[in-house]
Amino acid sequence: MPHTKFIDNTVQKTNIWLHHIREVGGWQEDTKAWGLLRATLHQLRDNLPIEAAAHLSAQLPMLIRGLFFEDWRPALCPLKERTQDEFLFGLAAKLDDYGHPDVDPEFVSKAIFATLWAKISEGEMLKLCRQLPKGIRNLLLDSAITEEQIL
Repeated sequence: MPHTKFIDNTVQKTNIWLHHIREVGGWQEDTKAWGLLRATLHQLRDNLPIEAAAHLSAQLPMLIRGLFFEDWRPALCPLKERTQDEFLFGLAAKLDDYGHPDVDPEFVSKAIFATLWAKISEGEMLKLCRQLPKGIRNLLLDSAITEEQIL
């Protein structure tokens, strides 16, 4: 089987993201970090206009981009959830569905959003913020921390 660098590259980038998520959240397992990333990205994606979701996906490593689009039903997006509480309630349901009912959705969202801020340019993140309802935008903005604050 031919060995391709782009596959190695996306696996390496994905592992860097998972390591960051584990560091921010204090979780030990990559599988847990993957599941929490999955739930949070799906909840975020479902609250974005279709064009904004596609634009965000272009900023993600290829493997995480595939995760982002898993089970996406764009005809149902964006959801009508407009507040932070509604967003977190929806995230809690996804965490439960994906086998992680034991974690606080607000803590998870802040850890995942901190990773987005660390791995995606500030300009792209600010574009993303402008596409979100105020309550969800504030949750994303509250997670804008630097690597120095994490380590």
